[in-house]
Amino acid sequence: MAEQADSQFMVNAPVVPDGRDEIRCRPIEPVDLPALAELLTRGFPQRDRRYWEQGLARLRDRDVPEGYPRFGFVLTAGGRPVGVLLLLFAVANRQWISVSLDPFTAEDPALSVSLPVFFVILIALIGGVLIGGIATWLSQRKWRRTARRHRAELHRLLSEAAQIKHRAERENRVLPPSRSTALTVGYGRPPAA
Repeated sequence: MAEQADSQFMVNAPVVPDGRDEIRCRPIEPVDLPALAELLTRGFPQRDRRYWEQGLARLRDRDVPEGYPRFGFVLTAGGRPVGVLLLLFAVANRQWISVSLDPFTAEDPALSVSLPVFFVILIALIGGVLIGGIATWLSQRKWRRTARRHRAELHRLLSEAAQIKHRAERENRVLPPSRSTALTVGYGRPPAA
């Protein structure tokens, strides 16, 4: 039976699924462990298979917090594992702490909440990513402004060139031949003719 369950995964299959396979997420079952150890070994070549087997065995032997899967989740495409979301961090840091937002009364804070340690750390990481993204976006303001100005200037020049061409066609004049039919917009000195 165990051999049959293990054979549902082809660990030598390509990691990137083709367009026909849907990616599904489901809790990891004990029968998935050999295929997941192989997938993790391929994804993290600096660690050998035994390292991942021991880590998954430790997860198997731990108490499971209520509401959490024992190992984590596996992403599959066409029945083959293509990704693993392990709950190692959450399981190892599930102690509850009190987060106080009242700096004046430590004994009986007006604003406090009790959360697991991993939740506090994950919120801090997500907040850091968001703040960093906003700071980067704000610091690139001058480049976006310059790009808008260049885009407006290009639009004005293209419009002006179209008006000149239209006027020349109306007057039934032939424009002198040029080296290029495309409009060249440059900020440097034009090449010598």
